[in-house]
Amino acid sequence: MNYRLFLILLGIACIYTHANGQPMQRMLGARAYQLDDGTRSGKTMTWDISGTISQSYQLHWPATAPTANTNYCVADASGNMWWQEYPELPPLTAGNMWVGNSLNAAQQFPPGPVGSILTINSSAMPEWSSSLPAEVMMSANQITSGTLQPGVNITVGNGATIVPSGGGNITANGLSGAGIGKYSGKIDLATGINYLDITYPGITAASSVTVSVFDPQATIFGFVGAQVSEITPGMGFRVIFSADYPNSLTGQLHYTVVNP
Repeated sequence: MNYRLFLILLGIACIYTHANGQPMQRMLGARAYQLDDGTRSGKTMTWDISGTISQSYQLHWPATAPTANTNYCVADASGNMWWQEYPELPPLTAGNMWVGNSLNAAQQFPPGPVGSILTINSSAMPEWSSSLPAEVMMSANQITSGTLQPGVNITVGNGATIVPSGGGNITANGLSGAGIGKYSGKIDLATGINYLDITYPGITAASSVTVSVFDPQATIFGFVGAQVSEITPGMGFRVIFSADYPNSLTGQLHYTVVNP
């Protein structure tokens, strides 16, 4: 190679000729350090200082080579620099997430079943769940609409009320906790029965029970009265009818228990 050196104001320019006859340049100036790409294209990369230097300082470049394929350089307040290994993560499987494990290392966290929700367990680790944890508090106004499936019970706490929106009606069909100290429901009446036992473990000897029969065909088959004959605390109560119930197939017994 043929070398030519030039001194320039506020810097030193080093120009030499490549084997292919094209000039290559390295510039070390007072405010910048520039490298070209060593090809005919002449693309350059320049390191410079952003803004004005407020004070003089020195950076002490590491005395050893990088220790891994991917390193970054770290400097402390005294300008001492060293190589820090940058952890390379492998490709991430579609749908997975990176989660730090107990060793502070990233591990893949696969997706849960369709429809599952991401929750945090007692070890403060994420996990998938098909239901809300018991610790989740959800206010009633977050449940906007829907139909309760058969067998579902709703317990209403002391002081809580259920108010129909838009002037609708609330039908208590075995709704556990229909009000403060209350239990209510309705049951279809079979043909020929003359008494009916209703199970309610929350009933006490001092409970007040109201029963009534509703049947749109009472004018055809005749009205049948009903009354409570006995209360068994902790178990329920018995209702007796004034006659064997006729074959209307539309009769219902409605009941309400109010505990003291």
